[in-house]
Order: sequence, then structure tokens, then C-alpha cells
Amino acid sequence: SISDSVGELSQQTQQIASAAKIIEEIAEQTNLLALNAAIEAARAGEHGRGFAVVAEEVRGLASRTRNSTSEIHGIVNALISRSEDANRKADEGKLSADEGMEKMLSAESTLNDIAESVTNIAEMALQMAAAVEEQAQVSDQINEQVEKISDLASNNLSKGEESTDCVKNIEQIANDLHELVVRFK
Repeated sequence: SISDSVGELSQQTQQIASAAKIIEEIAEQTNLLALNAAIEAARAGEHGRGFAVVAEEVRGLASRTRNSTSEIHGIVNALISRSEDANRKADEGKLSADEGMEKMLSAESTLNDIAESVTNIAEMALQMAAAVEEQAQVSDQINEQVEKISDLASNNLSKGEESTDCVKNIEQIANDLHELVVRFK
């Protein structure tokens, strides 16, 4: 991961800083040795002149080494600072990614809940539509039965009226017969 890579870079930068510190210490010791050699060359007088030139060159090298190690320290410190900054940003990015993932999972869960609710509502609507259809069929059947009952009632009323007429006719005939019988007696 990025965080691991930045961590490794930070460790390697620390190792470079440690090596530069050792080089700087060696340069200091070399400078002291060159100074001691220059003192000894001065004591030796004319015989130590060649040695004095070498001591001066060694001192120059020690000085350049010290300057270079200072530059290395500056670069290393900048690298450490940048790697720490990169590590911090990587951690922030990971945290943001984790939060984003958490929000996405929460949104997915919410959408699944909504989809389930919509499915349930659709099923209820289908059940209600089926119930309304069934009620419409039952209502049609009731209307048919009411019409049949109405027809039967009308038919019965008509038959009742015919029966009443027949009874009146029979009564009239019975009265007529009764009068005839009374006359023949």
C-alpha cells in the first residue's frame, strides 16, 4: 500500500541520515587529524613542508566532506518531512476512502430497503387489484342474482294476479252454480 511504501521510504531516509552523520563524524576526526598533522609539520620545520601540504589538502577534503554532509542532512530532512507529509496524506486518504466505503454500504443498504419496500407495495397493489377484481365479480354475480330474484318476483306477482283472477272466476262459477241449484230445488 501507499502507506507501507512511504513508511519504507522514511526508514531508508533515516538510514541515509545515519550514514551521513557517520561521514560527518569521520570528517570531523579527519579535520582534527589534519590539524594535528599541520602542527607536527610546522614543528618539523623545513622537513615537514611536504607533509604540511598534504595535511592542508586533507583538511580541505574534510571541510568539503563536512559541507556535503550538511547538504545531505538538509536533503534528508526535506525527504523525511515530505515522507511524513505523504504518510499523513495517505492516512487521511485511507480514512476518507473508508468513510466513503462506509457511506456507500449504508446507501446500498438503504436502497435495498427501499427496493424491498417497493416490492412489498407492488405485491400489496397486486393483491388489492385481485381483491377488487374478485369483489367486482361477486358484485356482478349479486347483480345477476338480484335480477333473477326480481324476475322471479315479477313472475310470481304475475302468477299471483292470474291466480287471483282464476279464483274470482271459480268463485263466480260457484255462485252461478249455486244460483242454478237454488232455482231447481
